[in-house]
Amino acid sequence: MSGAGVDPVDRVRVLLLRGDELLESGSPESLDEALLTYQGALDLAADPSVADDELRRTLEERIATTRDRLAGGGSTSE
Repeated sequence: MSGAGVDPVDRVRVLLLRGDELLESGSPESLDEALLTYQGALDLAADPSVADDELRRTLEERIATTRDRLAGGGSTSE
């Protein structure tokens, strides 16, 4: 699925939701995929048209949570 023609804010939110779904499943492969998804969303959120600092902070928190879980330091609940 291409992101062409989709509002960047909407695309970031879709990626956030996808990352959350992957994070919830909890398998090591899903955690890796969630991390990549969150990082991609954060890259998109750097676009000046995405003027949502709270969304960026949420993505940064999810990235930190996912990294922690990948390192074995997190539980399956937030």
